[in-house]
Amino acid sequence: TKVGLNVIHGLGIFLCSLYGVLRADALAYANAPESQAAKAGSGAQDEHKWLHDVFAIAWPQIDKWLHRKVTEELAPALNAALPSLMKGRILVKSATIGKATPNFGPVITRERGCGDVVIDIGIDLSSQLNLSLEAFGISVGIQDLVLNGTLSVILAPPASRPPFFGAVEVYFVNPPKVDFHLTGTALVAEQLPRIKRIIHDAVASIVNKTMVLPARVAADIHEDDKDHVDLRFPAPLGIMRLTMLQGHGLRAADYSIVQMATSDPYVKIEIGQTVWTSSTVKRTLEPIWSEGNVVDLPVYDLAQSVKLSAWDEDVSTADDLLGESKRLVISEILSGKDAKVSVPLSFNGAAAGSLLMSAAWFGLGSNKPRYLSNGPSCLLASLKLQSISGLPPGHGAGASPPFTVLVSASSGASERSDQSHHSLWLPEVSEEVHQICKHMQASGAHDISAVTGLDPWKVKYCGLVRTNAAEAERYLETVKENMARENPTFEQIVHLLLPPPANGSCTVLKMELQDKSKHCIGAALEVPLEELLAAPNCTLSGPFSVAWPDPVKKLSNWKSMSYGFSRRLIRSSPENARARQKHVESPKGSRQAESPGSGTRSLRDGQAGATSTGCVVWHTCLRAQWLQTDS
Repeated sequence: TKVGLNVIHGLGIFLCSLYGVLRADALAYANAPESQAAKAGSGAQDEHKWLHDVFAIAWPQIDKWLHRKVTEELAPALNAALPSLMKGRILVKSATIGKATPNFGPVITRERGCGDVVIDIGIDLSSQLNLSLEAFGISVGIQDLVLNGTLSVILAPPASRPPFFGAVEVYFVNPPKVDFHLTGTALVAEQLPRIKRIIHDAVASIVNKTMVLPARVAADIHEDDKDHVDLRFPAPLGIMRLTMLQGHGLRAADYSIVQMATSDPYVKIEIGQTVWTSSTVKRTLEPIWSEGNVVDLPVYDLAQSVKLSAWDEDVSTADDLLGESKRLVISEILSGKDAKVSVPLSFNGAAAGSLLMSAAWFGLGSNKPRYLSNGPSCLLASLKLQSISGLPPGHGAGASPPFTVLVSASSGASERSDQSHHSLWLPEVSEEVHQICKHMQASGAHDISAVTGLDPWKVKYCGLVRTNAAEAERYLETVKENMARENPTFEQIVHLLLPPPANGSCTVLKMELQDKSKHCIGAALEVPLEELLAAPNCTLSGPFSVAWPDPVKKLSNWKSMSYGFSRRLIRSSPENARARQKHVESPKGSRQAESPGSGTRSLRDGQAGATSTGCVVWHTCLRAQWLQTDS
């Protein structure tokens, strides 16, 4: 990933220097579309030759990144898509990436927000991928992966010093089209469309999770400007509310000799990585929805598009596609004078009825509007998960990483984080520091870490790396495993839409660390929503300490099964915070002081006088934003 970020970093600086050329190219393209279309072919290839040259130079690094993605993520993604009884039945036997031949164009520049520059690059990538799979005992080969879509490069925010932009973001606004050829026993696989669909969906899933909004690859050019987590997981521009009203002239998919042909229609709405499904209206070709027909969709770029499809619900067989729409650009949906939009559907190239929906837009802000949104949500809670420390090894025995965090609200809304990783960062250590460590170790010194400023494990690594490189690498792998298990790191922001609070009820936001089996590990963090909304700018900054239960007290069977229980957030007073300096036991046993200004919410902190189990520390920040209904 760091290699990929370095490539994107360099590409961003290069794009900044060529911004003027790109803007002139885009304006010429927009002002003379017919002449540009006439020049398609060799002329267009010459226009974007510099992009081909950049891609050719960067390909060795991209090739390594793609190979790791295929070998490490494809098989798990394929098996995750299978029913529980079929899991583990698809294996990746071999994978080679080969060369890739991209075609670029058109290149169009647009402005977003206050001076942000967006460069939309059409890309048609054909790779010589050769992948050998074993699916349900059948040898299946995948060749010639083709990817077609529009890649957006964002230069933002504007800066006063070269290269005049603070960061580079790269993403697909909409899911690219993915296709491939089956080889080997492909004739057998072609007769099993379910296998082909699983493989296709798994490949598309990897692309979508990595590069399709809200996912993105981001690099900070001015490293002092913005936190890289905020850069990779920005808040949405706003919320678009779609209400499915009715359908007209839909296809019939259920036939009977007793009654007229009909359908049981429902609607799927797709935007980015999100797929929402409406309720089903029984036995009609002219459905009218009155419930289960409203959805709030976070929007990250107004160039994102929405796709609608109507389906016939079946009980004993797969649901039938009744028709699907073309992709509708959000900016065009919202620019219409009428809030209602009629969307034509097609099936196998023929008209297949239409759907009528309404659209509304809500901005986001920390000020509570005069009246709340009458819909599925009125608040967006954003939880910035950095890491979790202080997990006692004696609790949750047998739990192994990667972990996830389940973010939920007592109102029923929930989202799950990405998987955790270790927090190991191994900077270059100078030769002088190596020599200092070596001489101090030889003299029997015990305070090497304090003198050099290095963590104890880095001191040991410095002593090994110059004497026994193989042993140093083995030790480093052990450190990584310990860190991943004892100090899981997420570096992610989870966004959660919340419904209007019910009269007299208190909504509580809850964060639980869970293992692969979704068992709770450690102590969960619970934050009352009213406390978050009462905080300045609706923001609470951690870290937050949550005490473990006293081991002397007996836990109920339910609590024991969950490896611990949650503790409500208790805010330390400023006087108490200044009175004593808080400490948190690090995973390796060293004491890390937390400054009084860090705002740690502590019930017990592992010091003398506290329980022997200490506390779990959630390094997180919470923020709430209201859906603005006043504008």
